[in-house]
Amino acid sequence: MPEGHFNPVPQSSLTPRQDEVLRAVVGAYLSTGEPVASRTLAQQRSDGLSPATIRNILAALEDQGLLHQPHTSAGRVPTLLALRMYAQALSVQPRHLSAEDAERLHRALDGVNEGPDLLARACQFLSDVTQQMGLVLVAPWTDAGLKHLRFIRLTGRRVLAVLIAGDGQVRERVARLPEDYSQDELDAAARYFNAAFPGWTLQRIRRELIRRIDEDRAAYDELLKRVLVLYHCGVLEMQDRGEVYLEGTSHLLSVLRDHERMAGILSALTTREKLLGLLSGILEANQRDSSAVRIEVGLEQQNLPEFALIAAPYIASDLRGGTIAILGATRMEYERAVSAVCSVRDVFQRVLSQELD
Repeated sequence: MPEGHFNPVPQSSLTPRQDEVLRAVVGAYLSTGEPVASRTLAQQRSDGLSPATIRNILAALEDQGLLHQPHTSAGRVPTLLALRMYAQALSVQPRHLSAEDAERLHRALDGVNEGPDLLARACQFLSDVTQQMGLVLVAPWTDAGLKHLRFIRLTGRRVLAVLIAGDGQVRERVARLPEDYSQDELDAAARYFNAAFPGWTLQRIRRELIRRIDEDRAAYDELLKRVLVLYHCGVLEMQDRGEVYLEGTSHLLSVLRDHERMAGILSALTTREKLLGLLSGILEANQRDSSAVRIEVGLEQQNLPEFALIAAPYIASDLRGGTIAILGATRMEYERAVSAVCSVRDVFQRVLSQELD
């Protein structure tokens, strides 16, 4: 769909009648995928506006880069600019799910309140209800420095490390030790970490421990020995690269007729790094407003001009962020897609806030 060579036109510069006609063209195109004729628009109106008058309005909108006429005798289709204006209005005031879709959401997530099952079911719902790709990002954990650390002795020489980071995130890790430590010994090791490294990142702690060993290998005592054993057994390996759950790649097959390019796109989209990069940017842009919805029509920076992304951030129980999203064709039911993303986000916020209580 050509974008045109015109400068972007703010929606406020349109007359009320131009705005009405443009919305009607966008709505009809999203519904049918076909160019919209002036006669069709005239038949839909109740004010008796003639096809000739509507043609003049369509020509004016085309001059502003909002419509495109594929063929001389054909109707008009909206450009990416027009779709962006249409989607932006939805992001400001998203609609509620229909009663039918709300019931589908309830059935999909009923009784699921945590873990991968919640994320997978949310993706499946988003894909089913929009016929696009549903996505949920669990953002990578960031090392915000050590605030408090505790070790808990488990059976079988296993130990649970519970770390509270400087920004309030809580992380847990279980590891098996080469020898059994008492709870008193584990408590002493935790006190060492808390006293020696307050506010330090785990990476900086690792470097400092190595330095202390290299200074005098013969000098370190039993306490430091236990600290080093705990560290080298991976008890504090808290970092992760994030997770991406997705459903519905098959729905994207209808976007392009070029099957070779489609295969390449699908291959790229199913790699974790590609999706993490795409969705993490959305999360960072909206991290100050968990109610924000971001809609990008024509992902040209990602070399995906045929696609649109609708995304909304959420905050998990350990204060890690995440993103609920739909990735699909630029011609999709935006109103339904925005409602689905916002509704799933609201469910996540409600469930995860209960975990915090």
